[in-house]
This record gives sequence, structure tokens and C-alpha cells, in this order.
Amino acid sequence: MGGSTRSNDGSSKWTNGHCDSVGTLTSSSGITNLDNNLRIGVGDSSNDGLDWALFMIVAGNGAGDFAGSSTYAFGSEGKANTGYAGEVSIIGIPSREVELFVAQGTSATYANDWSGWYSAGNTAVHPNDGKRTAYDSLALSSVRFSDDSGQFAEYTLSSAYAGQTLLQIVVNCMGGSTRSNDGSSTWTNGHCDSVGILTSSSGISNLDNNLRIGVGDASNDGLDWALFMVVSGNGAGDFAGSSTYAYGSEGKFNTGFSGQLKIIGIPNMEVPLFSATGSDPTFANVWSGWLNAGSSVTSGDGKTAAYDTAVLSGITFSDASGAYAKYVLSNAYAGQSLLQIVQSCMDGSTRSNDGSSTWTAGHCTSVGDLDSSSGISNLSPNLRIGVGDASNDGLDWALFMVVTGNGAGDFVGSSAYAFGSEGQTNTGYTGQVSITGIMQ
Repeated sequence: MGGSTRSNDGSSKWTNGHCDSVGTLTSSSGITNLDNNLRIGVGDSSNDGLDWALFMIVAGNGAGDFAGSSTYAFGSEGKANTGYAGEVSIIGIPSREVELFVAQGTSATYANDWSGWYSAGNTAVHPNDGKRTAYDSLALSSVRFSDDSGQFAEYTLSSAYAGQTLLQIVVNCMGGSTRSNDGSSTWTNGHCDSVGILTSSSGISNLDNNLRIGVGDASNDGLDWALFMVVSGNGAGDFAGSSTYAYGSEGKFNTGFSGQLKIIGIPNMEVPLFSATGSDPTFANVWSGWLNAGSSVTSGDGKTAAYDTAVLSGITFSDASGAYAKYVLSNAYAGQSLLQIVQSCMDGSTRSNDGSSTWTAGHCTSVGDLDSSSGISNLSPNLRIGVGDASNDGLDWALFMVVTGNGAGDFVGSSAYAFGSEGQTNTGYTGQVSITGIMQ
């Protein structure tokens, strides 16, 4: 729709739709006359100005009058939906595969010494070759290396790297290197030699079961090395000369394939939100970071940036013993970050438990439903936020309440298992505790 005047002139483009195969219908309920293809920018088949719909999910052209025929369409003639007067919603389902990088194998730009591999930015958008913003920003669970012949190798990231972006992984592995292969054991084995485990593949010979990063040719040979090494060995002593199949290689993007290649990321649907020792007083119920953006850390104890930003469908509360409670967020809270949820529940509160019914029941009483658990006794079927000890007792309350009751009248005294609790991170567990988000 970018170049359109947004006035339906009855042309074939408006009649067929500016884009007529945006998506294929996979499931539905209750809407009649659905089109098998999602169309965008569809007119009423006549020169009729604003008589058109942006998101067209039913067949036809609004019977010649979207408003008059009450056509079920979103962003329609004069209304959000000309076929339904109540609340309507558009919900996105995140892609399970995201393009991180695409280029021709022969491209000298994207050889092992290209600066964009090691720093944020230098991105390009489809259909141009280059690095996508997701390379810098998308938390990953797996990475697939593929080419336009259909060959591929997919690696599930090991626990040390899962949840990081590809940029973070590369910087962690290569950050302190001069990026000149000196033939040392670090270069020969790989700066990181167990980044991921091979889970599926097709067509590529001599694949390594472990994804390696920063692998040299086993000699002191400057730029004779590859950044992403999916095959075994060391490029037969000469990556370019032996046409070794490797990404970010010697002098070109891939020394073993001349066509188009891609690096695809599979998002990590579980993202760390918070971690600290349960006995730490820093992260008690009154810690400002629970209710305000910022104060995040990239390593060590505290909240991650994802606490503020990650769009969630569920939350897991766990500890170092392996005990956990996983909650699926209710409709009212799904699609929000944990910061947004906490702010909506606690904003306006004095954060001092006055023994009122709000504090006793919980500021929010049905944030999520218990989905699975292990090792924690007396779990509540509903996640509650902002729960007091059932008396006028100031700081005697917990922010995230996963167990039933009210801390037996004293969260600290009863060692109640709760997060963001009275005087410490968790009054029921002294070791490391974590909050993990399940992304939508």
C-alpha cells in the first residue's frame, strides 16, 4: 500500500487486492464466506474512493459496498470492521524461523574480517543481501545454515549459548581476538568449539557434530580461517584453496558454495527475566526495579532487559534445586511484559501492606494458571501479585505469590516461598532463584 493514494479507483489492483496472497487460511471458526488467502487493500470493484478494506479475510469485494453490506473486514470503510460492532482484535503469531543473514557465497564483503559480524548495526533489509537486525537482537535456541540448493545444517545451541543473540555469541567467542590466525591451539580447535549440537541436516558432507566459531587452517596464516565452521577439520590447510563449506570464510562469505546462502535463527521461546540468591535483600518487595524500567544487567544477579520488554505467554518461577512452578498467563495479561503486568497490578499502591482486602486477596489474583510444577509444596493454582500477610504490617508481603495463603501471617518467620518477598528475594529459599519468561 506504500505507493497507493489510498483512494479506490476501481482498477484491477484495487479489485484483486494490492497484495492478494499474503497468507493461507489454516484454521477458523464462525466467520462465513472466508477467503483461503488473506488480501490487503481490496476495493468494492468500482471507482468509489473510501469504499475498500485494508485487511480482507472474506471472499469477494464487499458486495459493492463494504458499509452497506456489513462486510466482515478489518480497517474497512468508515469503521474498524464493517461486519462486527463489538470488540475485534488482530493477534500476531511470531515466526519460528527468522532470517539473520543472507548473501551470495562469492561475496568478498562478508568474509571473516567483515566488521558487521562483530558489532551491532551494518544491517540490510529484504531483498538486499546482508545482515538482518535479528542477528543483533533475537535471542536464539537454534541456528540453521543453508544454501539455495536445499542443503542445510541445523544446530541446537548448547546451554552456555541458548538465549543469546548471534552477535552476542560471536562477540563472546571472538571479542578479544586480533582476528588473525596465528596457528595456536585456540585457532586450530576453534575459539568456541561446542556452540551447538547438530540436530538435522541435508546434503552437506563432512559435517561436524559441533558448531565451532573462529576456526583456523592449523597454521600461522592470517586470514585463512572461518567464523562459522559447520564441517569437521581445518579447511584442509587452505579454506579458499580447498573450497571448504564455511560461513564468514577466507576472502568470501562461503568458500565452498557460490550461490545464495542464509543463516536462519530459531527464536528461544524461553528468556531469562530475573535471577538472584533468595537471601539477597537487594531484590525484596520494595526494590524499585520491579516496578520501573531499567536497572537491568547483562550478567550476574538482577533483572534482564527482557523483564521490561519481552512479550509473554507464560512465566516460570524456579530455584537451583530444580523446583519450579510454570504459569500460563490469563487472557488479561498474555502479550504483556512482566514489567507491564507488575505496573498494572501495583501502580498506585503505597507498597505498604495495610491489611485491606486488596492486600489479603492480592492486587491481582488471577494473573496466570498453574500449568506444571515440581518440588514446591502448597502451590496456588493461580499466580497472584502483591499479596500481604492478612494484617496491617507494612513490608510483610510478597510481589510474586506462587503458594496459597498469606505467608502464615509472617513471610519471613514462616519462610514462605515467594519472589520479591519481605526483606529478601525469596523468603523460602536461600540459594539461586530465577524467573523465566515464555514468549508468545
